Amino acid sequence: MGATRCTGARLPGLNQPAEPIAGRNPPAWYLGLSSVGSLFTKVADTYGKDGGTMPNVTDPPRPGPPAAPAGAVPLLVVGAHMAGFPAHGRISRHGAAPLGRVRTAPGYRLHDLGGDPPRPGLVRDPAVTTSATGELWLLPRPAITELLLETSPPLGFGWVDLDDGRRVLGYLCEAAATTGRPLVPDGDWRRRLPAPLR
Repeated sequence: MGATRCTGARLPGLNQPAEPIAGRNPPAWYLGLSSVGSLFTKVADTYGKDGGTMPNVTDPPRPGPPAAPAGAVPLLVVGAHMAGFPAHGRISRHGAAPLGRVRTAPGYRLHDLGGDPPRPGLVRDPAVTTSATGELWLLPRPAITELLLETSPPLGFGWVDLDDGRRVLGYLCEAAATTGRPLVPDGDWRRRLPAPLR
């Protein structure tokens, strides 16, 4: 007996209705088509509502933040090392290249440590929702070692999370050193103390 034509399902893009393969069980073949149809229905429901569009697998991936050149390290500075401030020469002499102003993720406090010249201290504190503004500079890897050796307590280097999801190396302060020191409410040292060399 010849194969019975299944009129309940059609393959996408074909004008002829689907037929069971000889020697196969027609109900099972029909069930497979129903499952495929359900899959296409779910995808269409997901991407077709509210003007949604189907993803195009040929589209190139969206570019992320540019990667640092080999041998270079982005360094976050939030105070005296920023452009126009007294300690900026410590990084500019290494050929530091500006990467722009950035903001930390929530969970950081910026305190005025005083001194002459005044300098701030950035502290990671998961208990707060405040953040701080700083500048990102690209430095040769050997310069990072030199800067670290020049840094004295309560400042040091540590990993800092930015609000765009990146984690970069930056100047951090020991929490104990900020006890009793004024908080910079908006986390922006440049607003609190305009750069004296500008």
